[in-house]
Amino acid sequence: MRWAKIDRVIYGARQGNVDDQMFRFPALNIDAYHQACGGCFDHAGGIHDDMVGHLYRLGGDG
Repeated sequence: MRWAKIDRVIYGARQGNVDDQMFRFPALNIDAYHQACGGCFDHAGGIHDDMVGHLYRLGGDG
């Protein structure tokens, strides 16, 4: 993100509502990335989580 100069990330489903299998490194979250880069980007999550969360649950209707 830093090399691409991305300074804002907005995502629909929050990690807590997504199966861990959907993440290559589930122990790392957006807050860890934010802290590691010294706060070099803004982020907002859970935007319409109720509408997209099912897409990231195994065995769901996604």
